[in-house]
Amino acid sequence: MKDDDVVKKNQFLPPEKYRNMLQCFIKNDIESFAKDSHYLCGTYRVSFSKLIENFTEKKGEIKSGLLSYIRETQNLSNEPLRVIYENGREKCVIEKTDGRDDKVCMGIYLIGSKWESEIYSEVYQLLDERIGEKKHKLRYISYPKILLLHDQYLFAYSQKYKSCISSIPSRFSFHAILLVENKSKSFLLFSQDPKWESKL
Repeated sequence: MKDDDVVKKNQFLPPEKYRNMLQCFIKNDIESFAKDSHYLCGTYRVSFSKLIENFTEKKGEIKSGLLSYIRETQNLSNEPLRVIYENGREKCVIEKTDGRDDKVCMGIYLIGSKWESEIYSEVYQLLDERIGEKKHKLRYISYPKILLLHDQYLFAYSQKYKSCISSIPSRFSFHAILLVENKSKSFLLFSQDPKWESKL
């Protein structure tokens, strides 16, 4: 079963698989096609707001819109962001960032498009805020406390969370902190127990 078939049937698709599916779509269906058609000139960034349901059915419409934008802007050095697909909170946008390199990059779309390096900053902010909130809310609960955080940030891998957690002082208010991706999958971010810590 293909990943986009899973989305079509509205079954759960893990964040990393969904991200990989979109990256393959951008690389194979958009970048390669535009290059083979000789109108990919410059660097483009394609971003998605969230999981697009029934992606297989909407894939053709999104592909057509992205390729039209690339074809129309091939002789421009840059071009403002354009919304290619929008349905409620589901959104796909594209922008031309410069006239070099001839490639189509994967971004994300929250308030605006983000480069990969910006995700670290946002993950750190999310963790810092959530852990700080829970520290205050649970301040009268006796030790030990185990904090479960629900991962709703689709475009970050577990390693990004782990690289940020060590810089957040409030983590020591908890015996352990786990990130929950779905009902059957979670991973340990931090623990004060050496036995747990060894599993990181």
